[in-house]
Amino acid sequence: ADDRQAIVAYEMNNAPIPRDHGYPLRAIVPGTVGVRNCKWLNKGSVVEGKEAQTVWQQNDYKNFPSYSEKPDPSLPSVYAMPVQSAITEAKYATKAAVPGEGGDSKEVIEVQGYAYTGSGSGIQRVEVSVDGGASFSQTALLYKGNHSKEVR
Repeated sequence: ADDRQAIVAYEMNNAPIPRDHGYPLRAIVPGTVGVRNCKWLNKGSVVEGKEAQTVWQQNDYKNFPSYSEKPDPSLPSVYAMPVQSAITEAKYATKAAVPGEGGDSKEVIEVQGYAYTGSGSGIQRVEVSVDGGASFSQTALLYKGNHSKEVR
């Protein structure tokens, strides 16, 4: 866990941690995706540099590209929360001047949505495709960088 500290939790909201959340003990490593925070601990050890050989680790908690067949243990594992994003609105706009296109008016599609990294590192860019991924256009971000607030 780099220089971070791990937590072994036995309570949640001032009550014993519920079974669904890992009773009797759950390991929590801040900044690490939830599937890496082991539930139902009764003993443990730290082994650096070696990935667990469990079915879930080797077959499910992987970054599978759309063209890959599962399972493929050679693929990289998920350690941080993947980017979560959604388009919440898309509509054709009347002809508008397109920035960087010499002021020419073109039909444009206005797209609104959100993107969240989960790691607190901020979204660097958002690209949109209207042709099934053959080409992409970079969007204008309303908020750049890390606009999250620390919550404890």
